[in-house]
Amino acid sequence: MSTKEQTTADLAINQNEQETLENEKKRLDSYLYNLVNWFYKRRVILLIICIIAFAIISSVYAYFKYEEHLAYQRGLALYQIEKPLSTQGDTKEVEAKITKKLEDFVVKYQGTKESGVASLRLAGFYQKNKQIDKEEQSLKQAVQSFSTNDSFYLLGISLLSNFYFDNNKKEKALDTILKIPAKQRTAFILMQTAQFYKAQGKKKEAIAQLEVIRKKYPNSAQFATAETLLDELKS
Repeated sequence: MSTKEQTTADLAINQNEQETLENEKKRLDSYLYNLVNWFYKRRVILLIICIIAFAIISSVYAYFKYEEHLAYQRGLALYQIEKPLSTQGDTKEVEAKITKKLEDFVVKYQGTKESGVASLRLAGFYQKNKQIDKEEQSLKQAVQSFSTNDSFYLLGISLLSNFYFDNNKKEKALDTILKIPAKQRTAFILMQTAQFYKAQGKKKEAIAQLEVIRKKYPNSAQFATAETLLDELKS
């Protein structure tokens, strides 16, 4: 092929490439134009969607902030109810007034965490005055007020199961303590469970609880007692 023919061929190739690039550019321009045009035509709808989304997010945020404020107010009210114990002394008259206010608080804010805390305090007063039925009811109300992953739930279950155990309802005590999921059982709860099993003569089950304390909680306050009980049950 002569030099002239080669040059002509190269020019043809360059021209084809140029045309291809031009076509690609036109397609891209057309795509971008259509895209912009699509958004432009629907700008009002998109704006409305954005406003609605913003309103929803703002409402959710405001709701949670408002709930936090209400919880703070309930906690403050509960503190004010119990304050006379430290300022006026632990007398029967003071306890009677506080008990009445706590009862009203529980009714007013039933189902809230603060209501559950108030129920636990009431249970303490009822126990002191040997009002067994009211003590049980308050402990039940307390447990129902807390979510299962709340530390107050563990406390409520522990106190309720102890109540049953102390009132010679050993099976009910065990059934109650076992409502706590295994992964949430602290060394204290495990020890309590082991003692309930032991009281019913279920050595194997009691040993299993104590072994968990030995393996998972070597630095707990219950470890030494667990070791002693294990030696006793295995002997």
